[in-house]
Amino acid sequence: MASSSIHFTIFYSLLLLCCFSPSIAQQSFRPKALVVPVTKDASTSQYVTKIKQRTPAVSINLVVDLGGQFLWVDCDQNYVSSTYRPARCGSALCSLARASGCGDCFSGPRPGCNNNTCGVSPGNTVTRTATGGELATDVVSVNSTNGSNPGREVSVPRFLFSCAPTFLLQGLASGVVGMAGLGRTRIAFPSQFASAFSFNRKFAVCLASSGTGVIFFGNGPYNFLHNVQYTSQSLAKTPLFINPVSTAPAFTQGEPSAEYFIGVSSIKIDEKVVPLNSTLLSIDRNGDGGTKISTVNPYTVLESSIFKAVTEAFISEAAAMNITRVASVAPFDVCFSRDNVVSTRLGYRVPTISLVLQNENVVWSIFGANSIVQVSDDVLCLGFVNGGSNPTTSIVIGGYQLENNLLEFDLASSRLGFSSLLFGRQTTCANFNFTSPPANISPKSSKGPLKNPSTSSPSPLWVDCDQYVSSTYKPVRCGSAACSLARSGGCSDCNEAPKPYCNRNTCAVSPDNTVTGITTSGEVATDVVSVNSTNGSNPGREVTVPSFAFACGRTFLLEGLANGVVGMAGLGKARTALPSQFVSAFSFPRKFAVCLSSLKDVVFFGDGPYKLLPDVQFTSQSLTQTPLLTNPVSTASAYSNGDPSYEYFIGVSSILIDEKPVSLNLTLLSIDNEGKGGTKISTVDPYTLLESSIFKAITEAFIKKAAARNITRVAGVAPFDVCFSRDNVARTRLGAGMPTIFLVLHNKNVVWRIFGANSMVQVSDDVLCLGFVDGGSTPATSIVIGGHQLEDNLLHIAQQSFRPKALVIPVTKDAATRQYLTQIKQRTPQKPINLVVDLGGQFLWVDCDQDYVSSTYKSVRCGSAMCSLAKSDGCGECFAAPKPGCNKNYCGLTPDNTVIGMATSGELATDVVSVNSTNGSNPGREVTIPHFAFTCGATFLLKGLANGVVGMAGLGRTRIALPSQFASAFSFHRKFAVCLSSSKGVVVFGDGPYKLLPDVQFTSQSLTQTPLLTNPVSTASAYSLGDPSYEYFIGASSILIDEKPVSLNSTLLSIDNEGKGGTKISTVDPYTVLESSIFKAVTQAFIKEAAAKNIKRVAGVAPFDVCFSRENVPSTRLGAGVPTISLVLQNKNVVWRIFGANSMVQVSDDVLCLGFVDGGSKPTTSIVIGGHQLEDNLLQFDLASSRLGFSSLLYGSRTTCANFNFTSIA
Repeated sequence: MASSSIHFTIFYSLLLLCCFSPSIAQQSFRPKALVVPVTKDASTSQYVTKIKQRTPAVSINLVVDLGGQFLWVDCDQNYVSSTYRPARCGSALCSLARASGCGDCFSGPRPGCNNNTCGVSPGNTVTRTATGGELATDVVSVNSTNGSNPGREVSVPRFLFSCAPTFLLQGLASGVVGMAGLGRTRIAFPSQFASAFSFNRKFAVCLASSGTGVIFFGNGPYNFLHNVQYTSQSLAKTPLFINPVSTAPAFTQGEPSAEYFIGVSSIKIDEKVVPLNSTLLSIDRNGDGGTKISTVNPYTVLESSIFKAVTEAFISEAAAMNITRVASVAPFDVCFSRDNVVSTRLGYRVPTISLVLQNENVVWSIFGANSIVQVSDDVLCLGFVNGGSNPTTSIVIGGYQLENNLLEFDLASSRLGFSSLLFGRQTTCANFNFTSPPANISPKSSKGPLKNPSTSSPSPLWVDCDQYVSSTYKPVRCGSAACSLARSGGCSDCNEAPKPYCNRNTCAVSPDNTVTGITTSGEVATDVVSVNSTNGSNPGREVTVPSFAFACGRTFLLEGLANGVVGMAGLGKARTALPSQFVSAFSFPRKFAVCLSSLKDVVFFGDGPYKLLPDVQFTSQSLTQTPLLTNPVSTASAYSNGDPSYEYFIGVSSILIDEKPVSLNLTLLSIDNEGKGGTKISTVDPYTLLESSIFKAITEAFIKKAAARNITRVAGVAPFDVCFSRDNVARTRLGAGMPTIFLVLHNKNVVWRIFGANSMVQVSDDVLCLGFVDGGSTPATSIVIGGHQLEDNLLHIAQQSFRPKALVIPVTKDAATRQYLTQIKQRTPQKPINLVVDLGGQFLWVDCDQDYVSSTYKSVRCGSAMCSLAKSDGCGECFAAPKPGCNKNYCGLTPDNTVIGMATSGELATDVVSVNSTNGSNPGREVTIPHFAFTCGATFLLKGLANGVVGMAGLGRTRIALPSQFASAFSFHRKFAVCLSSSKGVVVFGDGPYKLLPDVQFTSQSLTQTPLLTNPVSTASAYSLGDPSYEYFIGASSILIDEKPVSLNSTLLSIDNEGKGGTKISTVDPYTVLESSIFKAVTQAFIKEAAAKNIKRVAGVAPFDVCFSRENVPSTRLGAGVPTISLVLQNKNVVWRIFGANSMVQVSDDVLCLGFVDGGSKPTTSIVIGGHQLEDNLLQFDLASSRLGFSSLLYGSRTTCANFNFTSIA
């Protein structure tokens, strides 16, 4: 049988219809959340966490300080690290830390003691001692998490902290080396982690009284053993207040407090209001009063009058419960006999203390487990302490009262979410599952970005490898093509003896149990896979795929799966899911069909026909068709911001019961910009799940129609809410004779009918239940069609067959401005738009003030995943009528005209963008990205740009620049190539080859390579402190003129800690710009060498200082025969040569000028290689490996950048 006619059938219990989403990043793996453990030190009652710091990595113990300003560490004792860097005085890091001044140290340089460094004031908030300390950066590593388990370890290479002397450790728990500040500053743990990994500025604290508690950084969910989950939505909410006066041991006048304050309006004991001086509950102008939350105070501290009133009321209520007061035990004033005190699930049964917050409906209840401390077998004490008559803060809620309560601090919205005592949910803070991490696999350390486009790509097929034996098992090497195809989560090493799941330098992904929501790290591998072929009627001969990609999972990941299974088979849209791998192996269309049953299921891969006994045949043509939709936000357990979902969504426009429409909130039926809503098909959900309001509307309509048929409703049977007596229910060929549910799809003629066989579940001989389940009020997906509703329906899934390997856009040069312009199509209806190409630009921005009309424009909401991906500047409101660029609660970014250095605020949005695919030789078919992120600019921002353009196309190193968005949309490498010309050039996104007429081809391998460097300080017109530059820098080590070195100040060629110096490549600068001393040295050397060639200097012609007579200048294949300028890059063998065609500008028939411009004595960047010097040179930017490939002048290969064949469509 020829391979083109082979189709497959697999008989197995179908485990998974969706595959996993990859996870991220510019730097590969970008976790959604992080986790650190917390234990309570018995001798001090301090809460201690552990992280890794330094190179080589050292595990360090730190006291958790909820309101602490930053991390500080003892650097006097045994601080050894090759990656320690002091922050220089006046640097951006210094400003970010709001440093108190500059310092010098006159002993030998070492951590904590360097000259001209930035000074801060580390404080021991337990002893209220502070001192001066050196601000520095070093590597910090912690574990990522999916909310259920610790995941792979991730690192922040330049984590800011302060060095402190050893004496500052006095009073802290034994073995700690500093304090971990979680406060409201930009360099506390929450902000630094959020900035490093682009997640929301949230963290959650769950302290345990014994065992190991947990702190999460980033978004939830927060999962605890015994199947207990919390999300932001499930927590009670109260505002966080800012105390305008610092409460730190050392601070500067005018500095606000970094601690967390909440608003307590009253206190009740067993629902009786305690009379208090209410002015003490507010923060006054001096910063006194109010209520704060603290982890360094072991017990709650109350101002004297509040303490007296609360304890008297508590004693009175306790006496009414026959609880006897006894002598006090320090530090507690109020103690009781253990007699007559009953133990309950919420601790000792004593009066409940209620902190009433912003209103009577928002109450923090303190039950016995948090209010009472057992000081001996016979004595219990109230765990509140008298704080005196003039404390700074009236109420300090201490650690003991926080234990086994989950607290979520949302810094962006300034809100506290709290759970109440977890004992009520039969769990504790010690029940985070630290015992099931992805053992033995961790990311390799690397200089620069990891070798892949996205991190934690859960593999579509995963298998338990703990008991795996195979002679054909092969781990996939990091950086390989197979690794890239799998959208790997980075490189991993295992230091045990090699075996399946444990090898060195392998490709890492995150296998995912979508039934339980647990994910872990796993090794990508290949092995032999065999299945049966089919003619559509019967299984045929067995065929084999010798190198089938899959992920190794671990045995614990099988929890919750059917007995006897060893993994999950993903059928989703990913390139390594079963459908795509079979298609690749046997070259049939990307189609498959699923037919589930309560007995034996079947999946066909490839074309039909699909034949079922007795003599029933289906083909693609005989099935009803509806489009498959793409959810732009992943729905997997682990994924990267910006990843789409690989699950299968369809468009439901309305729902009918027996032909009568059900009244629904129709917005829930569409997928919004955050990936919420819509309808998906799932085989891991046994029954259909409906958002609560949809569930209520459908079940009410169904019950009403059933009653009209004289069918009696009976009590629900879990998990079903709506059940009926079997009496009066007719049996039909289509199942129980119940009302029919109609899902109306993309139009009223395309309907999915759910008859009784799929709608009803027989739970006993006498009872039938409607097999639909209430999915809650805020599910990710509004309708999930589950397995029971799919049974005995044939589903034929034809995936998009065309996925381009590369894209191409044209580039022309505007004669008036010397700007390089491109054209793409955007909007609905489609419109070609002209844009200035900005090589280092952060994103696409477009003027939305003038004539922006599109039915597919979507404003990105503040706080959404897309907003986080874009590293938004904040939230915005527009109070005019809604239109593109003007909506409420939008995600704000700063579009930037880099030609004139002007920036403004703008609305982040998405719209349709279309460009041409390419095979490297010609433009091919047009392809579309339906949700391309861009920013709306204002018309005035077009000032200085070429006539007819409507914005700028940013090609920089951000996740929403054109290269990253195109790579994410079409799953190709994060590479692009630029070939500018004085007429018509080209930009190619994706892999080469890059073919130019006549028959000249370049590949990555044929280009000279040099590293791309990262400038740690942004060079944009508007940016946030701490932002790196997204422009492209290379390392020039020296400059030669006709092979003779130019004498330069070499320090100017490196990028310093403030982001000054170095060499960048720019398309918005028309000519190369040099720092004054470099300009002087280069031009003098050039003039000298030109004179030796008998080339006569003439007067300068603006903007050029150095010009020559055209006489005596020969014309060569490489342009004017003038001295060659050579930029020596990382070593003397890697040289960018600038020949006459790029160095000289003909300003008249008689005059040539050197196309280099004096940039002044203090430019931000020492060398900016401008557009003229780039023309007719092919430059390839590989973002994944952070390398630049360059061709040298194409004239040497007898071609130009204008020779890409735009005249022939592939």
